[in-house]
Amino acid sequence: MDAGARLVLLGNDLAGLDAGQCRALRARIGLLPLSGGLLSQLNGWENITLPLGYHAPDRLAGSAARVRELLAGFGADAQTLLPKLPEHMDSAEIRIAVCARALLEQPDLLLAECGGQGLEEEDGSWAARVAAAYHAACPGGTLVQLAGTVRGEQTGRGLQALENAAANTEGEES
Repeated sequence: MDAGARLVLLGNDLAGLDAGQCRALRARIGLLPLSGGLLSQLNGWENITLPLGYHAPDRLAGSAARVRELLAGFGADAQTLLPKLPEHMDSAEIRIAVCARALLEQPDLLLAECGGQGLEEEDGSWAARVAAAYHAACPGGTLVQLAGTVRGEQTGRGLQALENAAANTEGEES
């Protein structure tokens, strides 16, 4: 990057942020991986609510109805999905649980990895469903859908680089 260039994200100049401000900014960003991301020893409910309980425990108490609403929006039955461990979920249920987890936190910016070119019928339909659910859950938020078969590996590396950058700031003192 040019020495005089600035990177501004959600109204924050990244060069001027201390470690605490970086953590606060990172809490406003959601990541929606294409697949996986669920912890094998936790059931659906625990997997969906864990990040919210960690980042905003004060909002966890009222989350049960919101989780059911998010799942219903994707056509999933909460009574069926929530008690399941990931090994007992099919790929659609995993995808829905991962999406509900990201949307429950109501991020100001959601980076959503989409499969294929994002143009295939199934992938395009999923991308449209994610977009509709995100904008309903987070009015005024920004959704960035990362897609591409040729650049799929690059997309994965880009998400990993963002996670690594966020993790590297966590060890710094404010």
